[in-house]
Amino acid sequence: MHITTVPELQTFVMLGNYNENIGCAVEYLNISLPEGEGYPAQAVRAVLRMIPNVKCLVLNLPFESPVSLLNGVTLLSLRTLSTNLPHRGLVAFLVTHHFLTAMMLGTCGRSANCPLRGLRLEGLQSLQSPSSCFTGITAGPLVTATVNLTRLTSMSALAIHNISSASSRLYSLAVDHFSNDYDILSRVAAAAPN
Repeated sequence: MHITTVPELQTFVMLGNYNENIGCAVEYLNISLPEGEGYPAQAVRAVLRMIPNVKCLVLNLPFESPVSLLNGVTLLSLRTLSTNLPHRGLVAFLVTHHFLTAMMLGTCGRSANCPLRGLRLEGLQSLQSPSSCFTGITAGPLVTATVNLTRLTSMSALAIHNISSASSRLYSLAVDHFSNDYDILSRVAAAAPN
């Protein structure tokens, strides 16, 4: 299910309130609302509370989204999360969703240090995140990893070094790097020889 406008969001809330089976049937949900437009955060929270069986959740919301948007939301079937929300708004949610197997994160936000540093997601098999955040997330044995550079001071080398402890099962690795980063392949080969 894809929700791309505020009227679609409000319609889903109305239908879900009318018949709870509608929300229970949703296993994949993508809420992608346009940047620069306001939206009712309470409606997003209402939708998230109506979909207890969702397995894959994509949240691409305007940057002005409240930090507390996901507080108190529990989705026990959730296995895949993709979001552009600032990481400071994800900490409490991810602590209660430590069973995720795949996670794709957008930029960290305004934080100097990623709030997800030290987060333990032992079941995580696939991680895509900015390089500055990648090193702080303790993940299980990764099968796929994608390291994104989000600013000029990003260091792909730190993320690649972090992969070495979880590389025994690594099957796919994508790393953003700068054109003057000449030894990127040797670092990848040393960190993930398999």
